[in-house]
Amino acid sequence: TAGSGSVQVFNFPLQYQPNLVYNLTVRIADATRSSAGFQASVQNASGAPAGGIQLTDFANTQLSRRVSPTVWQGVNHTAAGVSTAASFWVLLGNAGEYSFSWQAPSVDIGPVTIWAAGNAINNNFSSSGDLVYLTDQTATFQPILIGACCNVAIGICVNDQPQQDCE
Repeated sequence: TAGSGSVQVFNFPLQYQPNLVYNLTVRIADATRSSAGFQASVQNASGAPAGGIQLTDFANTQLSRRVSPTVWQGVNHTAAGVSTAASFWVLLGNAGEYSFSWQAPSVDIGPVTIWAAGNAINNNFSSSGDLVYLTDQTATFQPILIGACCNVAIGICVNDQPQQDCE
């Protein structure tokens, strides 16, 4: 859509770790509109759902699923969410924000992409004058390195520890 606005996804990793939960925010901004809605999904390279989406804001977001013709799962705004976005639109700098969590897959399934669409609206209860913005981000798998953590000052080693716990 031609327009001066944007949709952004914050906190989606460049590399995902198995089972880690990432708290995500979708921000839709457009100085010429007065509220917004959104839809987002995380998919593997073949378009299948990747990991799991979890709601953190039950009033303003909801899960969406489809099983035919292909399996799809995502998250989108609720009617209350659009009203909330309108209430805070000016305070957030002509933008609306929606939050949810994504749990990364438990194993390496290759690159995963979050796809997000933001619909900046003029609140006339019609699609006329609304502007849709699209974005995507891709993350690759980052394994958790396991090894021994040693404190040489006191001479103690602990086996089977993730690398980040040793640092």
